[in-house]
Amino acid sequence: MTASITTLEQLLERYGDTLYRIAILFAASPAQAHELLLRFARSHTTSPIPSDDQQLISALLPFMAELPERRCV
Repeated sequence: MTASITTLEQLLERYGDTLYRIAILFAASPAQAHELLLRFARSHTTSPIPSDDQQLISALLPFMAELPERRCV
């Protein structure tokens, strides 16, 4: 069982690299990935902080759904 994460800062310390990799992988551009992460972080200034991996993924999915479809050339 993982320890409870109580602040956005702790969330980013623990999961920041993983969140960035996921955003870069699914976003069409680095700028779009940064926007995704910014919106995700801002949403957690007023909502509960995910306390484990599953909650983090569940919290990130709605933001991923808002991304435009990537086009492979």
